[in-house]
Amino acid sequence: MVLLLGITAPGPQRSCATAMAMSVLAVGAGAAVGLPAGGVLTQTLGRQWVMFVNALIGVLVLLGAVRNLPEMERRRTSLDLGGAAASILAMVALVFIFTSAADRGQHSALVLGAFAVAALALVALVVRERRHPHPVMPPASFKLPPSTSAPPPTSTRAGSNSAAAWARPF
Repeated sequence: MVLLLGITAPGPQRSCATAMAMSVLAVGAGAAVGLPAGGVLTQTLGRQWVMFVNALIGVLVLLGAVRNLPEMERRRTSLDLGGAAASILAMVALVFIFTSAADRGQHSALVLGAFAVAALALVALVVRERRHPHPVMPPASFKLPPSTSAPPPTSTRAGSNSAAAWARPF
């Protein structure tokens, strides 16, 4: 998603919406085609062939990117190491929560501590991104027109499905 937002201009809302649409399309296509194709591949040729297919897809994507993506202007900018560190810390804490809550329990001190770390890291990321001249994730990327958001029943259903899937092991 970050790469898609990087190749679109942060100004026009249409560019951000295009980047989001490309991301959703890629995720949906990967889930729709990848799971059945992976099952057929592992059943016929073996599980090690999954890595060869990924390498082939990677080479094709690289060749397509070199051929089709425009050259971006080169400029010296300061790296947002604080924003990068905050986003990595938040994601690692969230992955830890989702992978260990079933074994340790949702109310264990370690899981609740990881949740606190994730929340603080996300707050630090937002604060840092608003102040840095060259943020990792520009705040303008999140400003979409209201008409592009999902209707409330759709977003509520998606949220309840996600919550039900997360709570299922408990």
